[in-house]
Amino acid sequence: MKATAQLIFNELDSKRTRPIYLIEGEEPFQANEIWNRFKKAFTTDASNAEFQVESWDGEGLDAPRLLESLNTLSGLFDAPGSKRLIVLHHGEKVSTYGRELLGNYLKDPSPDTCFVIFMLKFDRRKPWAKLIETHGLAVSIIEPYAKDWPRWKSYFESITGKTIEAEAWQTLLDQSQRKLSLVAQEMERVSLWAHEKPTITLKDVRMVSPYNEDADPFQWAHDIGSKQKLAGLLKYFRMNSAGENDIKLLAILVRHLRQLQECREILASGEKNPKLIAAKVGVPPFFINRILDQATQWTDPELRVAIQRLSRCDHQLKVGYGSLFENFMMG
Repeated sequence: MKATAQLIFNELDSKRTRPIYLIEGEEPFQANEIWNRFKKAFTTDASNAEFQVESWDGEGLDAPRLLESLNTLSGLFDAPGSKRLIVLHHGEKVSTYGRELLGNYLKDPSPDTCFVIFMLKFDRRKPWAKLIETHGLAVSIIEPYAKDWPRWKSYFESITGKTIEAEAWQTLLDQSQRKLSLVAQEMERVSLWAHEKPTITLKDVRMVSPYNEDADPFQWAHDIGSKQKLAGLLKYFRMNSAGENDIKLLAILVRHLRQLQECREILASGEKNPKLIAAKVGVPPFFINRILDQATQWTDPELRVAIQRLSRCDHQLKVGYGSLFENFMMG
């Protein structure tokens, strides 16, 4: 019954999904990747997304309503063979009564529904285990073992479209303490920094290292996010003197301000749990408080205006007019 996330991805790519998937573990990067891949596979029509995908939480779950949703047939205008995706987060928090109801569903799952359950821990001795083995697939998501890292190197090379030098990869692992979610965060940063280069080198990794804050473009973006204009200007001048590309810096800053914008939208929806906000924004949980603090320093109109100005600045830079300093930072 034990399998890997890659098997799920292969089944989604081939459009051969099972009625039930159980994802066990608390490694955040793999959990987020699996959730996003399921959403992408099932959200084929944006106008009908609310019907195609549902998300439930095990804490305080209304089990009868979930059961009703699981058994809902495909819509009249759906394509033949189409399925709905229903995801249950925090499955370990479902009440005993709720587990009994869901246990009955697992005995005879609907062929029109793909039911995905995320749980921190799963007792494989329980009756659920046999039912999932019969009708679906269970996957454990844990931190990689030493023998697994070469496969993860290949994975990140495939999603970034870049080759990673062996020394650069080893440095990334060391700086990230071999925590997959931190490796993923650093890979996103260094890939964005490398821009159109086909290879990520040790120099690229060191340029975005948190131990090199004076020349760290991501720390510079945090200075702008914290409205520390002088610190941001000083870092910009250091990076500019070193020959750093304004278009790269602009892309990093736009990404950061959009994260702040997304945080404000999530907070406005009523969500207050930092871990859940971190998962939605796509940053490690230990990092989210810094982002939230910056988000509260901005108003929604201020962020919209800043992102609009950066969009205009992007156009001006690409036609050879001015610099990031002139077109944005002096505003």
